[in-house]
Amino acid sequence: MANEIKLVTYANSEVTPQNDAVLTDLEILENGIIFGCEVTIKNVSTLHINSGMGVIYGREFEIVDSDIPVSLSSSGTLLGQLYIHIDLANTSEPAQLLVDTGNSLTPLVDDPTINITTGITEYQLATFNVSTATISDLVVTATEIEGIQEATEAEIIALE
Repeated sequence: MANEIKLVTYANSEVTPQNDAVLTDLEILENGIIFGCEVTIKNVSTLHINSGMGVIYGREFEIVDSDIPVSLSSSGTLLGQLYIHIDLANTSEPAQLLVDTGNSLTPLVDDPTINITTGITEYQLATFNVSTATISDLVVTATEIEGIQEATEAEIIALE
């Protein structure tokens, strides 16, 4: 008879990224930035993001200090967003920083079952306007996550 159960956290057993992400998602109850990842306007057609780390549905990511080019509008003013795209089926590039601009913002994919379905999810870092001349009106939309200890202390205070 085949063994129908596997103990993951045991000597000589393999803890996969999926195992790790599922548990981390239970421990950290929100998506967001752990530290860094500040988005600023560098010049008329470039955003800048500082190095940092974050977590999305238990999947930890690292961002390297980067300049992100943004195509200026050919006419009028467009809306823009900078976001993280995670596709667990894309083995060559599972996480990407992407820019979207248009008359309206493309709705982002939010899949809380990404760790079970090997799916796609996205997380917005900032919105902005882009005209024929420059990037403007940058609004950072990513939030800093609270530590587990802080959330626990808040829960204890709420129970008192």
